[in-house]
Amino acid sequence: MKKICGKCGTLKSIDEFYIQPRGKYGRDSSCKSCKKSYSKEWSKREIVRERKKIQQRFYIEIHKPEVEEKRKRYYEKNKEVFRQKNREFYQKNIFRLRKKRRNYDYKRRYGIEFKEKEEIFQNQQEKCLICGKKLEDIKKSHLDHSHSTGKIRGILCASCNWWVGFFEKRKELFIRIKKYLVH
Repeated sequence: MKKICGKCGTLKSIDEFYIQPRGKYGRDSSCKSCKKSYSKEWSKREIVRERKKIQQRFYIEIHKPEVEEKRKRYYEKNKEVFRQKNREFYQKNIFRLRKKRRNYDYKRRYGIEFKEKEEIFQNQQEKCLICGKKLEDIKKSHLDHSHSTGKIRGILCASCNWWVGFFEKRKELFIRIKKYLVH
């Protein structure tokens, strides 16, 4: 027995149509290939993807212990595959990941991103604020900040940053040394 597809209009065998009890001859109006292509297009739509994500989250929330147990079993079974994929991903994206980590660290410690440190570096003509020494590399320079207020004071060389940190903790010693040098 043959039937004409309602979408593409070609005459095809009845076996090339999905079973549909309410359809003519108990089959769907469109052939399997047309249904599949329509289904792919439909699932590509943003709304459908969002709906699926929501449904997945809802399912995971309801069946959390089962899902976690299934994930653990799958991971244990495929541990080496996961490790290998992670190694490959890290090797492929090492510079991007380092940059992301550096930005995260600067944001967490100082409240700025690395780009802002670069701007400060340029505004200081790439020199240490205390000794005036030319700083060769921004990554080796130190971002000086107040530990009590968190305010950024500028960029220093390693030596000046160490001395500022040393005297910041020992202010009385600094005053005594200052008096000693004046006499």
